[in-house]
Amino acid sequence: MIGKIGNILNAAQSAIVQSIKRTETVLDKVQLHLASGKDVNSALDNPSNFFISRSLSQKASDLMRLLDDISTSIGAIKAANTGAEAILRLIDQADALLDEAAIELYSGEHTALVSSLSDTDISAILAANPGVIYSTDTQSFYRLGAPANWTVANAAAQAATLVQPVGVTGVAGVTGHLTNITSQIENDFVNALAPGNAWIGGSDAGVEGEWRWTSGPEAGQQFWQGLAGGSTVGGSYARWGGGEPNNSGNEDYVHMRADGFWNDQPGNTAYNYIIEWDSSLFVSTVDEDLAARAVEYAEDYQLIMDQIDLLAKDTHYRGIGMLRGDTLRTDFNPERTSFLTTEGIVATSHGLGLADRDFLRFNTLTLAQEQIDEARLTMRSYMATLAVDFSIISIRLDFTQRTINTHTEGARELVIVDEQQAGAELLALQVRQQLQMEALRLSTQSSIDRLFS
Repeated sequence: MIGKIGNILNAAQSAIVQSIKRTETVLDKVQLHLASGKDVNSALDNPSNFFISRSLSQKASDLMRLLDDISTSIGAIKAANTGAEAILRLIDQADALLDEAAIELYSGEHTALVSSLSDTDISAILAANPGVIYSTDTQSFYRLGAPANWTVANAAAQAATLVQPVGVTGVAGVTGHLTNITSQIENDFVNALAPGNAWIGGSDAGVEGEWRWTSGPEAGQQFWQGLAGGSTVGGSYARWGGGEPNNSGNEDYVHMRADGFWNDQPGNTAYNYIIEWDSSLFVSTVDEDLAARAVEYAEDYQLIMDQIDLLAKDTHYRGIGMLRGDTLRTDFNPERTSFLTTEGIVATSHGLGLADRDFLRFNTLTLAQEQIDEARLTMRSYMATLAVDFSIISIRLDFTQRTINTHTEGARELVIVDEQQAGAELLALQVRQQLQMEALRLSTQSSIDRLFS
C-alpha cells in the first residue's frame, strides 16, 4: 500500500518539477527580452520579423558607410570654394595693378615703350636668313641646328647670329640661345620644326632636380623641381614625357622627342638643336624710365600670379584638390548607380589663361586685362557650379541620414519588446513559479507524513 502511495506521490511531484522547469524556461526567455530590449532575438522567436529586421539593419549599415564619402565631398567642395574666393581676390588685385599700370605707362600718345619690329622688318630678316622661321605667337625667330652633343649645341646657339638686312637696325651682332619653351603653343611650333630628337635649353646640371633655362632672356629661371613626380615652379610650363625626368644615368639636359614630349638625357648624345632669337633683343628702348616702371609692374604682377598658383596647389581636402583639376564623384546609394560628378578646374595662372606678362607694349597690357576679365568670369562660373553641387550633395546627405533612421527604426519596431506586457508576464511567471514551488513543498511534506504515520 505504501509503495503504491509512494509511486503516486512521486508521479505528482515529477509533474510539478516538470511544470517548474517549463515556467523557468519561459521566465528566462522573458528576462532575456527585457534585458536585450528585443522581443525577437533569433529566428526561432519569429522568423519573419527576425529576417526582415536584419535586412533593414544591413541596409542602414550600407548607407552609413556612404555618409563618410558624402561628408568628404562636402568638405572638398567647401575647400574648393574657399580657395576660389581667395583666387578671385587676387584676380581683383591683379586687375587693379593693370589699371594703375595703364594709367602711368600709357597716359600719353605712345603705345609701346620699346621700338617694335614691323611686319616688313620680319619679312626682310627671314629673306636674308634662309632656314630661319618666325612665330607670331612667341615673337621669336628659330633655326634648326645639325646634330651635336649638348655642350657643342649650346655653344653654337650662343654664338649664332642673323644677317642684318638692308633697312633694318639692331639685328647685327645679336646672338641666339638654345630655345626656352614657355608655352604649349611654342612647344608645338618647335616640335613641327624639329624632325626628331632635338636639344632645348633646359638643364639641372647646376643642382640635381632644379631644372632651369641656361641662357636667353629666361636664363636662370627654374621651370621644374624634382623627378617625374615633381612639379612646375611659379606657374612655368613643362612638357615631360611619361615617367620623365628620371635621371637614369646622370641625365642633366633636356631634349624634345619626336612626339613633342621632353626627356632628360646625358649631354654626350648627338641631337639636332633649336636656336632661338627673341625679337625683343632686336628692339631699342623708347623711354627708359617708363620701361623700367613697366618691368616693375610686370614683376609685381608675376608675384600675384605666383600666389594664385600656390593657392591652387594648396587648396585640397583629404587629398582632393579640385582647383588642381581633380574630379570629385559622390555616390548616393550602395550600388553606386546614383551619383554626382563634380569636375575640377586647373585654377593656376596658366590654367586660367593669364599668360601675358610683358607690359612694354600697350596691346600686351590690354590683352592681360582681357585675360583677367575672362579668368574672373571663369572662377565665378565655377563657384556657381560648386554652389549647385554643394546644395545637391547636402540634400542627399540629409536624405541618406533620414533613410538610415527610417530603416533603423523599422528594424527596431519588428523586434522591440513591449516592456509593459513583458513586465506583466514576468510578474505572472514569478508568481506561478512561487506557487509551483509551494505546491512541490506541500506535496513532499505530505509524502513524508504518510511514510511515518
